[in-house]
Amino acid sequence: MLLLLPFILISCQSTGSSTSDDDPQYLLAELPELVHAEVNESRARHNHSPLALSSDLAAEAESHSEDMAKNEFFSHTSPERGDLRTRLQDAEIDCGERADFRPAENLFRATAFSAREIQTDQNGISSTYKWKKSSRLAREVVVGWKDSPAHRSNLFSPTAVRHGIGVALSQDAERVYVTQILC
Repeated sequence: MLLLLPFILISCQSTGSSTSDDDPQYLLAELPELVHAEVNESRARHNHSPLALSSDLAAEAESHSEDMAKNEFFSHTSPERGDLRTRLQDAEIDCGERADFRPAENLFRATAFSAREIQTDQNGISSTYKWKKSSRLAREVVVGWKDSPAHRSNLFSPTAVRHGIGVALSQDAERVYVTQILC
């Protein structure tokens, strides 16, 4: 099930096991590159040029995802760091002033697991997770963006030339936050 809210995508779709059944940290390493590949495959299918992966945009996207995860919010505007334009200025990232384009941002939040089993015993409550596969989660992210008109417009902008993907896990590791910044 995919729930679309203004500027928010939240996914609760069950998608199978991950590459690691005991630790979702693999998402932090694998997901940005897999989302990048999914984005460019989708752009190619719609006759758009591929986006170059930008390390400075990726670092800022990761910072925003980490901020959302740490401070438990989901928004294009950080209570501490401001909106996209402010964050890019503070990071000294120049997207170039072009009349036909301005920086854009896509966000996605999803559960990092496909199943959770909760057990109770004399020691209390514990949970066992079945983590999502990173490749499936990457497709879930891009499909979510394509299904939202505003995110789709950013994703398929013919004037965007580069982007960065940043990923963070919530403190309890149950949710994954994905930020894409396009220039």
